[in-house]
Amino acid sequence: MTAIRVNSYIPDTTPPSLTAFNLDLDGSGRIDLTFSETVQSNTLSVEQITLQNNQIRDTSNTDSYHTLSNLTTSPSPDGLVLYLYISEPDLNEIQRKYELATETATTHISITESTIFDISNNSNSPLHLDDALLVNVLISDTTDPILTSFSLNLTSQELTLSFSEVVDASTLSVPGITLYSNNGSVIGSSYSLTTVSILQGSGLAGLDSTQVTITLGSDDLNAIKNLTDLAVSLATTYIGIASSVIRDMSGNSIRVVPSSATKSADEFYEDKISPELISFTFSLDTGEIVLSFSEIMRASTLSVTEIVLISQLMYTNYSSVYILTGSQYTTSTNELDLIIQLTKEDLDMVKAITQLATNTSTTYIAFSSNLITDMNANFIEAIPDTSARQVATFYPDQTHPFLVNFTVNLTSELLMLSFSETVQTNALDIEQLVFSSLNSTGSTSYRLTGGLITPTYDTLVVIQLSTIDLNEIKKLTDLLTSYNTSYLSFQAALISDTSGNRIERIPISDAVLPIIYTPDRVPPVLISYNLDMNTGILTLIFSETINVSSISISELTLFDNTGSEENYTLTSSTVAVSINDPTLVLQIGTHDLNEIKKNTLLTQSPSSTFLSITAEFIRDMNGNMDTPKDLLRVSSLTNDVTKPQLLNYTLDLNNGYLTLSFSETTIGLFLMPDQFTIQSTQDIVNGSYLKLSQNTLHSLHRDPIQVIMITGEDLNEIKRLIDLATRLEDTYLSVQSRGIVDYRGNNLTVIPEFNASRAYAYLPDNTPPRLDNFRLDLDSETLTLSFSETVNASSIEVHRITLQNRMTELSTESYTLFDSLVPLQDSHVIIVQLSFVDLNEIKVLRGLASLSNGSNTFISFPPFVTDQQNNYIIVRPSTDALRAQNITLDTTLPLLANFSLDLDSAALSFTFTEAVDHTTLNATTITIHNQPVTLWHQVVDLYVEAVDSYIITTFLSISDLNELKRIRNLADNVTDTYISLTQ
Repeated sequence: MTAIRVNSYIPDTTPPSLTAFNLDLDGSGRIDLTFSETVQSNTLSVEQITLQNNQIRDTSNTDSYHTLSNLTTSPSPDGLVLYLYISEPDLNEIQRKYELATETATTHISITESTIFDISNNSNSPLHLDDALLVNVLISDTTDPILTSFSLNLTSQELTLSFSEVVDASTLSVPGITLYSNNGSVIGSSYSLTTVSILQGSGLAGLDSTQVTITLGSDDLNAIKNLTDLAVSLATTYIGIASSVIRDMSGNSIRVVPSSATKSADEFYEDKISPELISFTFSLDTGEIVLSFSEIMRASTLSVTEIVLISQLMYTNYSSVYILTGSQYTTSTNELDLIIQLTKEDLDMVKAITQLATNTSTTYIAFSSNLITDMNANFIEAIPDTSARQVATFYPDQTHPFLVNFTVNLTSELLMLSFSETVQTNALDIEQLVFSSLNSTGSTSYRLTGGLITPTYDTLVVIQLSTIDLNEIKKLTDLLTSYNTSYLSFQAALISDTSGNRIERIPISDAVLPIIYTPDRVPPVLISYNLDMNTGILTLIFSETINVSSISISELTLFDNTGSEENYTLTSSTVAVSINDPTLVLQIGTHDLNEIKKNTLLTQSPSSTFLSITAEFIRDMNGNMDTPKDLLRVSSLTNDVTKPQLLNYTLDLNNGYLTLSFSETTIGLFLMPDQFTIQSTQDIVNGSYLKLSQNTLHSLHRDPIQVIMITGEDLNEIKRLIDLATRLEDTYLSVQSRGIVDYRGNNLTVIPEFNASRAYAYLPDNTPPRLDNFRLDLDSETLTLSFSETVNASSIEVHRITLQNRMTELSTESYTLFDSLVPLQDSHVIIVQLSFVDLNEIKVLRGLASLSNGSNTFISFPPFVTDQQNNYIIVRPSTDALRAQNITLDTTLPLLANFSLDLDSAALSFTFTEAVDHTTLNATTITIHNQPVTLWHQVVDLYVEAVDSYIITTFLSISDLNELKRIRNLADNVTDTYISLTQ
């Protein structure tokens, strides 16, 4: 048949599209791609194919997608379906990413444009990353992973396992791994790892891989090294693993490597690390040194003579050193810890060096690298003597010497101890020696504190007892006073033998008596004395402990110098304040001290301070009387530099006495009252106060007690202040430093105004006030009352005050005040402002208060006022009235205040500014007129009522009345009625 040429041809321009894909993760891994038309397999660009876990790719999560590499290839011919063999790296990555291709829902594919071309060279339609194609068929991985190789590095302490595929690191179980010395065909050594070996980087993301590295724990590592035919070379390194060791990413267990067919290592690195000494212990008791190393050591290589014992960290010329010469025994097996048993000779020599190996601080070790090797013949790291290693644990020698007997002599002051063997006298700890009165607890005892020892190596130790210990022992009245009260005990720390072993202790319950006892037969002697006038302490220093209970104070007298009769013998107010002791401390009594200070010659300087005691003054603890001293000059005199203190004070408001008690004798001559302030509160800013006047009287003697006689002015001011010194709780005193001085001129200790001292005792004012005098001033209209003390103005009842013209009750004229005004301020002088009524009533009494000398002006009253303590005034009855001190007569002219005119009754009334004498009213001086004056009438005659008062009532005569009525526009009403008076 003859071919016919096409009439019309339209080429293929439709791009091919990926319509489906299958993914097989089992075995070697494969992807089948189905297209919409035949494609050219040789145009496939694998790197543009991406598997992703969702239709829309999460580009921020790299574990959710994987783009194939060019290692993945396709052997398919052109066609609708192409299959790809996934490369091992791509397959491992897909399996490693635990979010990708774990099920159909997490398996999608996206391809870019130009991934492949059809036969017409049309590029494929892309499957974008946000519109990926879901897998059609997914075949999950069911193939067990296989251990492909492993390496063991004993230097880095790592075991590295390589697998056929990615494994899940989190499923690693180390105990399933066993190392073997051969392939299992012959009997050999093996070791199964434990949990001390762990995955490198355990717990971190990204460990899932085809390779896992395990860090070997020290226990596993040392166990392996201890097996001399295991893992010593590549040829002796095999592995076996159980199925539980690890799983792949799909949960498939590792394929077992059984013990019968172990796998040989691909790489082996032997141990090249030098071992180190971690620590060591030393027992001076057993002579054992235990060396602890960083790894298993080969015991047979130990060279003991390389060991140097040193007394300190860094060797110097002052270090104690010993080099071991050998050993009696060493550990024969390979261990982490090796034991060396020293020879007796070495042990004795170490013990003989007193500064070496006595405790942890004096036990160090040094050695060269030749000391020992590890299991791989690595020499140990040397420890030079310039940086020696301190012992971790030190065990001392524990064999004890014991005491044979002892003697004590209190006259020669010697203690001699005899021991069972030679001891190190220079190591004697005297403080371990205890004397007791009985061999039982609870008895009187004393522990020695010192003494003089001759350093020797001997069985006899002689101790010169110290003066301190002898005096302390003599203080105790039932200790070492006889043979039967001289027991001795001590602890093991007393002394050591030459090997440093402490003595066998003798507890107090087993205390022993001396073989010889000699008592004290030496009398005490007063060596010196010191006098402190600051504290009142007299310190007497004797040659030994004296018995305080034997003291007779009156046998001690102070003198001013060797030839003077000025002296003072102490009294019973002076007491001993010390216990039995060589130093006798006397607290000079307050009485004695003040008496001494009163004497202007005694204790003024060392040259005026002497002391005398008799033989009866005191005895020592064994009854030996003291040696008398005649006028011994003071060794040290401390002058009184202490400021006197106001100890307490009493305020007596009844008598006006302020009694001050000081801490020592003071000089009254220099007392300055104006330095003392009485306050109502502890802090002056919170209340009232009064600073005493300088001219206040006071005592002048030398004495601890001084008295200030408060002036009347100060006393009244105190009483005036109602919150000041009314009771103990509001009575405080502050004082400045110049208030007074002591006998040495020391100023007084300040009691500041912000921290005043409260009174020790308070005597309130119970004396009733008294009216001392009074003055009446009719010009200023005042009645001035002067009291013996401040009175409470608010308590005044003026209506109880009566003015009378005679002292006795025979007065012819008198007046009792009615409504005169009293001031508000409390004072001892009260000025009463007389009321208009009271003043006029007094003035109308012609026989009262009319003479300036007061001879017709007296005052009487019942209780009408109280002082600040509510004491009522002393009554002045009318039979014994008080005469006025002064009367100021009225010199002020009266004024007409107003008037009234009654034309019906003819009454003309005058009101004056004060009472007037009605008899002095002159009618002819009166003119009634209008204003301005155009009309007037001068009164001719009046009838005046006979009453003296500030209101005078008169009556116009008939003629005067008619005349007023006659004159029109005069006195018709208020506006045209005025009056004028002439003198």
